[in-house]
Amino acid sequence: MSKKVVALFLVMGVILTFSQNTFAKDTMNNSKNNMILTESIGQEFISDGYVYGDNVYFREEPNPSSTILGVFDKGERVAYYGNDGAYQYVYRYKTGQFGYVHFRYLYFVNEY
Repeated sequence: MSKKVVALFLVMGVILTFSQNTFAKDTMNNSKNNMILTESIGQEFISDGYVYGDNVYFREEPNPSSTILGVFDKGERVAYYGNDGAYQYVYRYKTGQFGYVHFRYLYFVNEY
């Protein structure tokens, strides 16, 4: 019985070690990408976010009559760079574009 418990703890330790290394690597890559984006647009990265809702418009300017650059899918990831009234200025990872989305359709995961 005790050999099974020891084996279980060893397996759990290996899994946890692997998970932490993967998380650290992903975090480092995201930080590097955010620094590159920050330098390219001259505006500081604030937080990662996700689109909450289906068929949410991605706009060129922060107003409802602005040109639509595309349509977000529910759960799509974006990088948040600031706001202009009710609209949030974001980077769309999927297309590599910057634009605006209404604040009510976003939620943020790691605000700084």
